[in-house]
Amino acid sequence: MLAMSRTTPWFASVVACLSLACAVEPGAAEEAAEEAAEESSTESGGGQGACDDVDSPHVPPLADPDTCDSYVIPDGPVWGPGEVVVVNQTDEAIFVLDQSSGCHQPARPFSLVGEHQGRTLELPLSGCASDWPACQLYMEPSVICLGCDTLYHPIYIEPGGRWRTTWDPWVAIDLTLPAACSSSGASEACSVPIAPPPGDYQAQAVAAYASECMTVDCTCEVDEEGSCSLFELPDVGPSLTADAVWTAGCGPVELVFEN
Repeated sequence: MLAMSRTTPWFASVVACLSLACAVEPGAAEEAAEEAAEESSTESGGGQGACDDVDSPHVPPLADPDTCDSYVIPDGPVWGPGEVVVVNQTDEAIFVLDQSSGCHQPARPFSLVGEHQGRTLELPLSGCASDWPACQLYMEPSVICLGCDTLYHPIYIEPGGRWRTTWDPWVAIDLTLPAACSSSGASEACSVPIAPPPGDYQAQAVAAYASECMTVDCTCEVDEEGSCSLFELPDVGPSLTADAVWTAGCGPVELVFEN
C-alpha cells in the first residue's frame, strides 16, 4: 500500500560584563550597558541565535520499579516543535529531498547525528521502530510496524529562496536493554528516544538541481520566501548536500545549499 502526503510538520541569554571608559549622562548608564551587552551577545552567537538552557535528559534505566518502563517509547509528539530552515544560495532552483521511510512517519528533510556520554545519538529516518531498533521491539508488548510507504513530495526552492518547516526534536540513543526487561530473557543492544541532550550535532540535507528533472512537471507556485511543495514526484536522486552544526537549544536547524 502506498500512502502519499505533502510535506507537513509532525507532531537565552548571554551575559556580558563590560567596563565603560567614557562618562555617560545620568540615567543613560543602564541603556548604554544594555546596548553593549546586546552587541557582545550578537558577536558571540547570541541575539537571535542565543541559546536556551538545555537540561540533560534522563537516560534509562530508571530506578526500580520503573527500570523496564523507561525503555518504552513515549506517546508523541512530546518534545516539539523545533524549527528547520533550508536556504538555497546556489545559482539554480533545487529540490530538497525527504530522507524518511516507513508508514505514516514524519517527514525527515535532514539527518542528525551526535554523541552523549560516549553513546551515539541519531534522529531515526525510518518510521518503523524495528529499524533502529527500538528497545521496545524486545519487550512485551512489542512495537508493530505497518506495511506501507509514505512518500513526501520534494520541496522546490528558487535561487535565493528559503523553506521553513518544523520537527519534533528528539534523538535515539544507543543503549542495552537489561535481560530482566527483555521478552527473550537476554540483554539486547537497542535504542530509546530522548530529548536532544546539550551539545553539538551534525545535520545534513540532500537535494537535486531542478534542471535534472525530466520526467514530470517540476514546477510549482512559490510562496513569498521562494519555496513550494511539488505536486509530482520527480525521478531524481541527491546530487547536493548541505551540512551544518546544530547546537541543542540554539535556535533552528539551518541548512544552506551553496555552489
